[in-house]
Amino acid sequence: MALKEALILSEEIIKSIELNEIPLTNIALKTTRLARLMSEFQMAELLRYETSGYPANFTGWVEHNLWKIAKDAGRE
Repeated sequence: MALKEALILSEEIIKSIELNEIPLTNIALKTTRLARLMSEFQMAELLRYETSGYPANFTGWVEHNLWKIAKDAGRE
């Protein structure tokens, strides 16, 4: 069932992008949901931070584990 829902959601995301139907932030949120449906939890976490910002520690730096997630996704 999750796979069918993911397929429907992915088609909706593509349509929204192609027709410029909703803001990119909303598309990113839908993409986060798609990642969760596909059990891509690291990607879902990355997308959450991409939409809301990466939290910084008390020195102003992004935590190492978050930096690694972003780096693994090509966001250096």
